[in-house]
Amino acid sequence: NLLKINIKGEYLIKNIINHKDEIQYSGFYIKNNEIFLNNNEKINNNKYYNIIINDFMYNGGDNYNFKHSTIIKNFGLITDKLIEYFI
Repeated sequence: NLLKINIKGEYLIKNIINHKDEIQYSGFYIKNNEIFLNNNEKINNNKYYNIIINDFMYNGGDNYNFKHSTIIKNFGLITDKLIEYFI
């Protein structure tokens, strides 16, 4: 399932840095272990961000840690969303 979650910057940064060589991502870039949004704004430790991830990552798969986040919306199966997009 695709999930929209709300997460504090410090926890988002930890997840990205700990998995930066393993994940596919968009909307941000990494430079010198700092994370910037595509508008060049540095991710702030104390600010909250909405992101889209899959439920495998959210539930701790591959040692991700999203226990400090809140699910805002469950979009359902990824395959269903892809079919909807392309039809």
